[in-house]
Amino acid sequence: MVAETHKQMKPIDPQNITDTQRSDAQLEQFLLFAISVAGKRAAMTSSKLDQFLAGHGELTPFEYLQAWDATLLSIAERVKLGQYKRIVRAFREVVQFKGKLRQITFDDLMGVFGIGPKTANFFLLHSREGYSCAVLDTHILRWMREVHGIATPKSTPSGKRYHDLAEVCQQLMAKSYPSRTMADADLEIWKMMSTTKNK
Repeated sequence: MVAETHKQMKPIDPQNITDTQRSDAQLEQFLLFAISVAGKRAAMTSSKLDQFLAGHGELTPFEYLQAWDATLLSIAERVKLGQYKRIVRAFREVVQFKGKLRQITFDDLMGVFGIGPKTANFFLLHSREGYSCAVLDTHILRWMREVHGIATPKSTPSGKRYHDLAEVCQQLMAKSYPSRTMADADLEIWKMMSTTKNK
């Protein structure tokens, strides 16, 4: 089977982010999106990533990273991808998982520079059948704070604080959306909170 190239793929659609049937190339694209979107607007990041990968559409995303390794930073700067050093270093490191993204683990992802628990869980939750977790982005944290009265920070915490809040969040999501998967609940909350003004 011929590998799907970037030229044949659509940009990531943040409104329909869950897909457990992605091709290998689509998984590569989605992981690059997960890395890039931290702290940014999803739709804008999707567009900028599409511009970043558009230079050589006959390659898969990871093939593109390998072929243009020496100029990735300048390409990222040209399309204004942001957080350039973190993102480019993470892009270079994830290429080691080419052909392995269906089996990649949370710990594998956490071993990559610039990937924390939020990014690792986001990738796995929205691409892996049966994966269940809470992705503590700013929207989920605000939902916990404003809807459920839980004292949460405005930005994603780390370490034990992340783990403890993620457990609480998962319980709240299961109670609030009992008939939905965790991925569906995550997307529903993101849509709801991203359309309301941040307090």
